[in-house]
Amino acid sequence: MAWETTPTVSTLAEGEFTALISIVPKEWAHVQIERTDTGTTDAMVIDVQASIDNVLLDTVPLANFQIDPDPSKDIFSFVIAGVRFFRVGMTALGSTDTIVVKVHVLRDRGLVVP
Repeated sequence: MAWETTPTVSTLAEGEFTALISIVPKEWAHVQIERTDTGTTDAMVIDVQASIDNVLLDTVPLANFQIDPDPSKDIFSFVIAGVRFFRVGMTALGSTDTIVVKVHVLRDRGLVVP
């Protein structure tokens, strides 16, 4: 495997997306979401949008995760492969709290995808 040595880290507030992240064929990305607020009572939704040309973005997310406000579930991961560009966004469910997340992305250029 040929992991990048340093992940790209983006800090998102409610309703924000990361910049588009590019991956090439045979490459995949390990994405780790770190919820940095404490004591929130609002759940959050993580959306992954894909793009084939760095312009036209999915209107229906490629992936969608709802994370409950449980302190034991403040960090979770998923893998993205098979798309040219993607971005990650976060929305709070509710209006009680301000939620901030860090999105860590580490790409591996060594995966062989059939």
